[in-house]
Amino acid sequence: MRIDISAKGIEITGAIRDYAKKKISALSRFLKGARELRASLMLGKETAHHREGEVFVVEAELSVDGRSFHSDEKGDDLYATIDAVQEELERMITSEKEKRGSMLRRGGRKVKEIFRRFYRA
Repeated sequence: MRIDISAKGIEITGAIRDYAKKKISALSRFLKGARELRASLMLGKETAHHREGEVFVVEAELSVDGRSFHSDEKGDDLYATIDAVQEELERMITSEKEKRGSMLRRGGRKVKEIFRRFYRA
């Protein structure tokens, strides 16, 4: 998996980079068999003064064999915000896999139904 990390308004330390890579690369366990995996992660601080204190923004774009998953989160703690993005992407991926599986089962039910009608007649 190729992971590109960029920053806006903050400096990325080695610890932050390693943590983000570890969290995003953990998503590959849900994507076994994918030929092309690419992740783009943008870490930054929000400049609008709507909230007091530091507000971190994490945006992630995950491309998997032509399909794209996008998540963005805001929070007071950068590490917790990275976790939230990872959890959101994980939910999106599992939802997509469940949809595909249910469509496959639905198609199988239709074929079975057609065969039952054909052989009953």
